[in-house]
Amino acid sequence: MDDHKENLTYGASALIFARANELKRSMTEVEKILWKELRNRKLNGHKFRRQHPIGQFIADFYCHEAKLVVEVDGEVHDAIEAQEEMKAEYT
Repeated sequence: MDDHKENLTYGASALIFARANELKRSMTEVEKILWKELRNRKLNGHKFRRQHPIGQFIADFYCHEAKLVVEVDGEVHDAIEAQEEMKAEYT
């Protein structure tokens, strides 16, 4: 089972897993709407995972069998990226 989990997460750290769990509890409205349509294999029988760790990243939605990542909240990511860039400039 652990090998299968490792193959799904591509070596994500415990910190990334913890952050993914936080994100599951605070999904955006758009993520909630899409999750309602993706969960329980509703989309052509494909299994999707939400807030799924992949290496150093967290995918909003991930289908392992199709190797498909879906990101729906671009503005949130843009704001986080801008904050990180500002931090880097001042440290």
